[in-house]
Amino acid sequence: MPNLVVRVVTPIRKMPLILLVVFLGGCVLGCPKLWSPGESLVCGNAKRCVSSLDKREEKRIEALRYDGKLSDARAQVLRLLENDPSARVVSVLNDYIHAVYRSDNMGFEDDAEFVFSKDEKRIDIRSSGRIGYYDFQANRHRIEKLRAQFNA
Repeated sequence: MPNLVVRVVTPIRKMPLILLVVFLGGCVLGCPKLWSPGESLVCGNAKRCVSSLDKREEKRIEALRYDGKLSDARAQVLRLLENDPSARVVSVLNDYIHAVYRSDNMGFEDDAEFVFSKDEKRIDIRSSGRIGYYDFQANRHRIEKLRAQFNA
């Protein structure tokens, strides 16, 4: 009679797999498409995004406003990003900044984009998670914290 090995998988041992499926379930939605000149900063359908140009209430966030020169406003945003240990500046153009935020607890990466308008003296923003469907308002809270620092 051959030796039979019976492996019992307890619900606790399945938990990492269940969490992985829940958190990565939104991957089928794809990563957010980054901004390029002439495009809008509107969010897609996932609830992990906020934008100053999105008309839907649940995704809308106010743009940043500045007085003075665009270069000074850009320098101020860059300073705030560089002083945030969870942020990494990826790209800087005359009227555009792309930063990546990394969450402390799970290590997820979120993209934050800032588009500067010289004529309107405003900074349009989109902040979006790369994976998952929900972000538990992390992007909204992050931008509101940056807004408070910017306006201080």
